[in-house]
Amino acid sequence: MLKSSGIEATSTGIRILTDKSVYVIVQDCLGWKSMAMFVALIYASTKRTLEYADYIIGGLLVIFIANILRVFSTIYLAEAEIISFEVIHGVLWRWSLTLIVLGLWIYWLRQRKTENRFKSRIRSHMNSIKSE
Repeated sequence: MLKSSGIEATSTGIRILTDKSVYVIVQDCLGWKSMAMFVALIYASTKRTLEYADYIIGGLLVIFIANILRVFSTIYLAEAEIISFEVIHGVLWRWSLTLIVLGLWIYWLRQRKTENRFKSRIRSHMNSIKSE
């Protein structure tokens, strides 16, 4: 992605080298904390986590893509000297990933509230009780 945007970069292990800087991609740069927080919010909100596995996987994919964009934009903006690395990395993206996680969770809560997933289950359970 960096090369297609005009930045000459090479990678060796966990380092991305450009003409101006060396960026070290450590474990905390991988977005795992945001992914874990998203899953934890869903898990804490329902006992039926497996019924929402499709949404959890989709949310993790969104966070994964956002994290790739985070790493790319951090390096790109720092190399272009548009915004300092510290501001991009420490403020902009830390809060942006937090807002993405909270936004996905709030969206899920609203969808869950409006859907009829459990109404049919309750009706069938009530019908089976009446027939006994």
